[in-house]
Amino acid sequence: MYLKFPSLLILSFVLGLSQTIQAKPLRVGDSVSEFSVSGGLNRPPVSFSSLKGKVVLLNFWATWCPPCVQELPSMDELNRRFKAKPFMVVGISVDERWNDVDAFFEKLNRPPSFLIAHDPERKITLGMFGVEKYPESFLIDKKSVVRAHYRGSIDWTSPSVISEIIAISNEK
Repeated sequence: MYLKFPSLLILSFVLGLSQTIQAKPLRVGDSVSEFSVSGGLNRPPVSFSSLKGKVVLLNFWATWCPPCVQELPSMDELNRRFKAKPFMVVGISVDERWNDVDAFFEKLNRPPSFLIAHDPERKITLGMFGVEKYPESFLIDKKSVVRAHYRGSIDWTSPSVISEIIAISNEK
């Protein structure tokens, strides 16, 4: 008498439970599905589908993170070096406010040569990629497959990184 619809009770429990379970983070060999993040204040969102057909270095960073700031010049150089190739660096800031990101680049007095996006709620950063420490980067091929995963500050102009990007860029 108390439970007229036990199947509804079970269904609501399962649905509620599934919302609390976090999806498995992406790893090397996984395909990246469509996502969109803020392009910043008064800028259009950045959609992963707009990057299809390119090799993408997706970097999760923050202005308050010294190792993140340390690797920005080499990341900028990498993006400039591969400008003529189907390659793009996308930096996704996890700063709480976009104004902090703008102020950071104004203080440097040099805008980055690569795209900067914003994920203040960390829905993509943590929810999709499982990133909790910064910087962390993913190299994604033209077919949207994660090919490499880097943790910590990297010299993006090192011969090993350049060779890896060239090899992946040359794949059909």
